[in-house]
Amino acid sequence: MGGYGSLNLGHNHPAIDEALQQVQEMPNFLQVSIPAVASALAVSVAAVTPGELQQVFISSSGSEAVDGALKLARFSTGKEKILTTDTGYLGTTFGAVSATGKADLRDPFAPLVPGFNSVPFGDTTALRERLSSDEYAVFIVEPVQVEAGIHVPPEGYLKEGEHICERENTLFIADEIQTGLGRSGELWTYDHDGAEPDIMTIGRNLLGGTIPIGAYIATDEVWQAGYGTPDKAMLHASTFTNIWGCAAGLKTLEVLRDDELPDEADELGANFLLNSS
Repeated sequence: MGGYGSLNLGHNHPAIDEALQQVQEMPNFLQVSIPAVASALAVSVAAVTPGELQQVFISSSGSEAVDGALKLARFSTGKEKILTTDTGYLGTTFGAVSATGKADLRDPFAPLVPGFNSVPFGDTTALRERLSSDEYAVFIVEPVQVEAGIHVPPEGYLKEGEHICERENTLFIADEIQTGLGRSGELWTYDHDGAEPDIMTIGRNLLGGTIPIGAYIATDEVWQAGYGTPDKAMLHASTFTNIWGCAAGLKTLEVLRDDELPDEADELGANFLLNSS
């Protein structure tokens, strides 16, 4: 198996193994201090994400990253409703599964977190009509629906979705957990449309096939509106920092860049589509 899209670098990449062997820090309480390797990963992730994304919160999985992103969206906007897409998949924790559009993956866990609705994937008219109520904190969408059967949206859908969200005072979350870090031929699949989200989630593709890790990245404006004061800064937190996951993430970004893997994915993907048509 391909690890559900988690093996961008293949199995047991030697550079990742070497990076893990070199970790000298031990897990520590995040509230006491931020480990150097976590700081380095946060800076590196912010440097390669689109638009104004720069505030990075590191988690232990993609589902946790989705939950954190949705919490930030509600908190920073003061709105309750969250819009997702039909047949979408966003994770397994309660917030993420409540946002999942695929009924077979969602409904067994009912009753779910309230406030979630969905629209057809790729339909900007439906998106515009639903968001016109000004009740939604956020629209969260995968750039390609993977679990639903590799549904690719119409060209321009993501950029137009960003514009609609901006006009309707709704945050825009790009879920790049399965599609990001080179899998589509760009570092981020949203780059194909030139979209710039307010928040982005990443996960399995960052770990180099080894240590679980995830993260969500937000613009400074959104972050400050939620957690930007001392009394609110620790409302969303974690006890420990995933030192080894951070080390694997740093080396993964390096290998993706040095080996030009997004370009290779672009070439191989184009050839695959040509030969399968």
